[in-house]
Amino acid sequence: MDISGHQRFAHRFARAYANAGKKLRASLKYRVNKIFEQTQIFVPVDTGELKSSGKIITTQENDKTSSYIIRYGEGASKEYAFWVEVREYTKNNVKVKHDPPTQAWYVRDAHNMHIEKLKEDMAERVKQLRKEYKLNG
Repeated sequence: MDISGHQRFAHRFARAYANAGKKLRASLKYRVNKIFEQTQIFVPVDTGELKSSGKIITTQENDKTSSYIIRYGEGASKEYAFWVEVREYTKNNVKVKHDPPTQAWYVRDAHNMHIEKLKEDMAERVKQLRKEYKLNG
């Protein structure tokens, strides 16, 4: 019985698996950066403190998992960041609307703008890996 075809497939699969995590993480990190760039356009600016506090935090990155958080507000401005994110706010008894393109929900809406593209990026990357390592069946 000739099993060389199975061995070649197993070898290709092992090489693909070893490289897949790195390539998928790169795609994810790229899209997270695009979401952050969009939040920087949407985040309301009064003094600039909130906008300058924005950052991407890597909470986990290893061979199996990558996790990122886009965060605004540190310390005392954390509560302010929350209120600006979730609603228009009142200042001196006057409802303050954000001037476009800034808006409430600056993180959520930036995320929603890019989530489908993230899914497409990841699916495309998997297709490329399958083709590159001849894993199509």
